[in-house]
Amino acid sequence: MTAAQAADGLYRARPIGARRLPDIFGYDILEALRRSGCSLCRVEAIDDRRWMDSFWREGKQDPGTRRRFYAAGGFCRHHAWLLHRLVAAEAAGAAIADVYGSLAERDIAWLDELRASLDRGKRRRRAPLRRGGRCPACVASAGDAERKVHFFVELLAEAEVRPH
Repeated sequence: MTAAQAADGLYRARPIGARRLPDIFGYDILEALRRSGCSLCRVEAIDDRRWMDSFWREGKQDPGTRRRFYAAGGFCRHHAWLLHRLVAAEAAGAAIADVYGSLAERDIAWLDELRASLDRGKRRRRAPLRRGGRCPACVASAGDAERKVHFFVELLAEAEVRPH
């Protein structure tokens, strides 16, 4: 059987009672169920890695993504270290140096402004270095986790997935 024939068979209508293909959104969970450990934790770690990999390869160029990144003051500790491990493994640190460099420049400018106002005897009332939003990777992860739990529950209802 050629690959084209196999692929064609995937898209043909299946007879009633035939085993259906797993939902593509639940496939990661189905694979994780076959391994030891918490399936949802495994899938969440895989999703985090995919999201971060997408960010540093392509997403950092998107103006909306950069805006959310800057508003959050960068990534949380967990996701910042994940990003570090990913780019270090690829020896591609320059790929993200520009976004963190811009963030650092913004923060340094604020600190310079604060120092100048303190030298003039003025006091600032709010601390703009605080995060103005949540870590963008955490926001994406929370939405992904909710969907994965839904798919997980649906998969558990299928006889083929439950342990025998």
